[in-house]
Amino acid sequence: MSIRQNKCWFLDQAVERGDLELVIRLTGEVINDRSVTLTALVDGQVSRVATAMGERVEAGQVLAAMDNRAAAAAWEVAKADLRLAEVTQEWQQVRAPFDAVVVGKSTEVGQWVKPGQQVDLKKCEY
Repeated sequence: MSIRQNKCWFLDQAVERGDLELVIRLTGEVINDRSVTLTALVDGQVSRVATAMGERVEAGQVLAAMDNRAAAAAWEVAKADLRLAEVTQEWQQVRAPFDAVVVGKSTEVGQWVKPGQQVDLKKCEY
């Protein structure tokens, strides 16, 4: 309802609560506070790029991947080498094949033996 008094107009309306929006349009340049050039740590052919320009990423997120078939094969070879080393370490010991008493020996510390060479502990008697 409008009321005119002494050449002034007044508007009579209930007050409502709400949000006030202010939009300011500017033209300018955004300056990053941190920037980094990323490089590969090993040679390889890129097989996947997992991001696009303007995409947000998180720390630790994979951005690109290389063909890892050679690395996977090297991993399998390394596991096989480890297993061989474990077996070889086990073979560094001559064990008694059964419970017995040693009744003679001729092998001494410092003696060089070859695979298949008898380590002469004479014989073990049960």
